[in-house]
Order: sequence, then C-alpha cells, then structure tokens
Amino acid sequence: MRDLFGKLMCEPESREQLRAVLITTYFAREVQPALVEQGSVNQEAYHYSKELLKGIGEGLKPWGEADSDEKTNKVRDQGFRRAIVTFHILTLSDRSIFRPDDKESWPSQKNLERHRKDRYCG
Repeated sequence: MRDLFGKLMCEPESREQLRAVLITTYFAREVQPALVEQGSVNQEAYHYSKELLKGIGEGLKPWGEADSDEKTNKVRDQGFRRAIVTFHILTLSDRSIFRPDDKESWPSQKNLERHRKDRYCG
C-alpha cells in the first residue's frame, strides 16, 4: 500500500486529484480558493528551485520582474528559499551526522538506513 501511495504521489495527475479531494472534503468553501492558490505557488516554487539548482554552474537566467505580481514574488521567494536549503543539505550529504554526546540518544542504524532508503519524490 505504501509503495502504491508513493508512486501515485509521484504522478502529477494523481497528486492533483488527491489534493482536490482533500481540499473539497476537509476544508470550508471559504478557504478552498486560498488553498488551491497556495498549492499552485508551492508547485511553481518547487520547479523554480529545481531550475536554480540546475543553473548552478550554468549561469542563472532571470525569472520574473522585480515589480512582478504578488504570486510571482511568492513563487520566486519560496523557490529561492527551497533551493538554498536543498543546496545546504547537499553540501552536508557526504558528512557524517552530528550525534549527541550521550550514546543512548544516538539514532539506531536501522532507522538511519530506513531514512536514507525511504525518499519521497523530490
């Protein structure tokens, strides 16, 4: 079941269908348009962050004007933040994790292996 859900979430069409069902089922009509709009911003910001990361080393192309509309500014800001966080995580990927001094607080190797293996679409 979990594998099926993961595969469905990786497909844009099924992901959008699930998002629509969740919004219309669990949220009041008054807030549904705002949720749909935020979902659109999130999706565009995700793609923009991918473009930024791809552009490292290739040279970046301008995206949107400085005086763009509010949605474009939200997308650009959110996408940039996501790219910075992703880039920071990538710079840490070959380093060992920072562990607490107390060995009893260390994560188990089993949990770390599962964490490294169970990655969602990204």
